[in-house]
Amino acid sequence: ARYLSYKVSCEEEVDSSRTYFDVKVLIKSISYKDVMPDYIFEEDENVSLVFKKDRFYLTNKSDSYITVDSLSFYHNGKIATSSDRDFEFAPQSEAELMPMANLPLDKNSIEFPNITRTIASKLKVKYGVAIKYRVVNTNKEITLYRTRAYPLLDLISNLSAY
Repeated sequence: ARYLSYKVSCEEEVDSSRTYFDVKVLIKSISYKDVMPDYIFEEDENVSLVFKKDRFYLTNKSDSYITVDSLSFYHNGKIATSSDRDFEFAPQSEAELMPMANLPLDKNSIEFPNITRTIASKLKVKYGVAIKYRVVNTNKEITLYRTRAYPLLDLISNLSAY
């Protein structure tokens, strides 16, 4: 469903000789879905993880092979994880890890119905990423995990309503 909550007002009476008259439309609230940051960047000494254009990319900054065991995306109190495959990255390489579509997102948690500018300016929404990976030489599991709170107003500024 695509909708705005609005109020229309105009003059109660209009002279029939007029071809135009003013109508005021006040948008009370807008509903948004699939609200996510456009870009996330997190890194540690071995890897850089980037989320952009609905895809995750990984850079292996080390001189060893890295195997990514799982990827998690944190979205407004929910976690979507993919851990059913091992991704190998050559030393000093960069490649796509996976598209967002491969993660079991809770779409309701990134939907914001009936949002006003006042609500959007006060509300912060937490998003983040985590990957569990192994540096092949050591076979030691390492976790890169970060979340951040984003102002909802910033997140919806470039979105259209649904």
